[in-house]
Amino acid sequence: MRNCVAVAVIAAVAAAVLAGCGGGGGGATLSGRVIDGGTGEVLQGVRVALGASSAFSGTDGRFTLAGLSTGSGLLTAQLVGYEITTVPVTIHAGANALPDDVKMAPVSGNPPGEPPRTIQGTITLIGESNASGVTVTLLAGAAQVDQMTTASDGKYYFWAPGGAYTVRAAKAGFVTQEGQVTVADLTKVVTLGLTLPRQ
Repeated sequence: MRNCVAVAVIAAVAAAVLAGCGGGGGGATLSGRVIDGGTGEVLQGVRVALGASSAFSGTDGRFTLAGLSTGSGLLTAQLVGYEITTVPVTIHAGANALPDDVKMAPVSGNPPGEPPRTIQGTITLIGESNASGVTVTLLAGAAQVDQMTTASDGKYYFWAPGGAYTVRAAKAGFVTQEGQVTVADLTKVVTLGLTLPRQ
């Protein structure tokens, strides 16, 4: 999958996995601002993330991430119509601020209409050509992360930061099915299809 995603939904998503984290107590913060790298215009609605912490930029393009561990990591930002942007950062205890704005570049040539996702797939109902109405739930351990209901094509998608997840598909009259996925690279999409037999 290409390293940029153009989508037709409101705000897009992004995130990053902390690499080589130094451990530290998870109480640090990081603030910064996101701008269009060509025009210098501030960008609102950018989702920025570092490790498991994420936030959207405000009307002034500014964001603050909280609950960070100290160490080195990769800040990632994504917005509709812009390339995924990554910035290496080093987090120290307490409040941190990016020395420079996060500059994003517009994408070109990507098909519109695809919502941002790191997990996607298709649900198939045995004996049915219409797979609408399946409740697909994304779980991290026992905690529900997200949920959606399929349309007739049975397709589902979620955005989730790095980690291990369970995808559960359920519909009345069919046997509930689950599958495991791991999100490791936030510029790629993990695909999992599930087939539900009749009860």
